[in-house]
Amino acid sequence: MRRSATWLVVLLVFLAGVLAGVLGSRQYTHYRLSQFVKKGHPAHSEILLREMSKELDLTDRQRSEIHTILEDMDGRIDRLRETFDPQIRAVFDDGFPRIREKMSGEQVKKFDIFLEKLKKRAGPPRRPPPL
Repeated sequence: MRRSATWLVVLLVFLAGVLAGVLGSRQYTHYRLSQFVKKGHPAHSEILLREMSKELDLTDRQRSEIHTILEDMDGRIDRLRETFDPQIRAVFDDGFPRIREKMSGEQVKKFDIFLEKLKKRAGPPRRPPPL
């Protein structure tokens, strides 16, 4: 009895550690992603510049000049998004009702829930990753 109780305690401690690790990792990942999304373009540019610096052994001057170029690229991408985002939204606004017409009543309800989840997952508009 005493031996099985010891193993049970060990198992419970192990499972508690696994659970704490999973929950901690999930919270950390959620935090990092939310910070990335909140920062927007600067975060993307910073990551790209950091990777380039590491891979290419850039000098301080090169980093500064490339940072300026990345900021210019961000501005140009923003201007393009202002033009294309409404057009892309119009495609979705046209297509989803047409899809809805092909569904039964219960499917429409599920489809609406599906779309809400999709919107939440997508989050705020963001630019595509650099090539």
